Amino acid sequence: MGIVPVNPYRMRKLLPILLAVVLLGLLVFYLFPVKKQSFDELYNGDPAVARSLAAFREYPPKSLEHEGLEWPYLTKGDGPRTLLFLHGMGGAGDI
Repeated sequence: MGIVPVNPYRMRKLLPILLAVVLLGLLVFYLFPVKKQSFDELYNGDPAVARSLAAFREYPPKSLEHEGLEWPYLTKGDGPRTLLFLHGMGGAGDI
């Protein structure tokens, strides 16, 4: 049978359609609402770890406002060094 040559004109015509389908799929995936689960539904491991993680979730967040947007954040611990975790998507920062 052999390799079929690709027509460059046809590829240029199909590329925007393919890109639009992929972007639409990603948009649907990210905007699709998911059921918020409780901590007990998400974690069923070591009880000591579960207590530690549950206590972390009870820690009150702080917030700052920048250019009209409120940015919640958590501070924990002390010492001379700072570690910053940035999370994305629509998930919770404590998971």
